[in-house]
Amino acid sequence: MSFKHRAFILLGTFFGYITGAFFSSNLIAIKYLNNVSYEYYLKVLSLSLFFIVLNTLIMSIINGKQLSKYFVTINIISSLISLVYSCILIFFYELQGALIYVVSGQVLVSTYLIYSVSMTKAVDLEF
Repeated sequence: MSFKHRAFILLGTFFGYITGAFFSSNLIAIKYLNNVSYEYYLKVLSLSLFFIVLNTLIMSIINGKQLSKYFVTINIISSLISLVYSCILIFFYELQGALIYVVSGQVLVSTYLIYSVSMTKAVDLEF
């Protein structure tokens, strides 16, 4: 089986888990957290899980290509974006903002990372 076939099977399985987590978030919130109000946060987490994995994958590719200067720059900028985003959410929404940041912070960072990599010719992410 080729790499692309294995990648599609893995991707399909991954999206199956995300879909399952999204639609069973009510059950998970009640059974394991004993509070249905966490259902919203579990849904946001299940949707942002793709971006968390994508961020890790792209950063691993950059690190593996030994682009250490670019890797460090991206990490610093991503940390600054996370800091600003978390401060804004916590300032306006307090504890709920902190919970939203924990489950959605990687979406913003991954969006920046994808934009940055797409604008740079040094990193080729084609299979």
